[in-house]
Amino acid sequence: MIIVKSLFITSVISFLFGFGFRNITGFWEAFSIAYGIQVVTAFVYSSYKLTTNNDTAEEFNAQIQELLDMSRVTFECPCNNNRMTEEIFVGVDNIFKCEKCGNDIKVDTKIDPVLQTTPVDIKGVSFDSLIKEKDEKEQSYN
Repeated sequence: MIIVKSLFITSVISFLFGFGFRNITGFWEAFSIAYGIQVVTAFVYSSYKLTTNNDTAEEFNAQIQELLDMSRVTFECPCNNNRMTEEIFVGVDNIFKCEKCGNDIKVDTKIDPVLQTTPVDIKGVSFDSLIKEKDEKEQSYN
């Protein structure tokens, strides 16, 4: 139905273009030129739109694959006969079947928050120089 509607609109516009330029080029010549221009323009636009959509889809798939790669973990089955590499996600049951022993394995995720600190200079002495001094003292005792 959409194609029929598009052809009808294209024909009407071409008819009006042909009617407007009938004294200069003739009705059918102007009609044909207008129809051709509209078809070529529609083809170029739809090709551009498809290319843009394909590029967007490829970029989206690459980002999804990158996220899956970051979630991939290798672990050992409790039977000690099989190493598996699977995607592990927080907040869901991560249950996998071992190919060797046939048992279902549930992988739990544990989240341990760790406080991140930045060493600060004390009285003009940097933390790195204090570590270096400590290492030198330890080497002199040995």
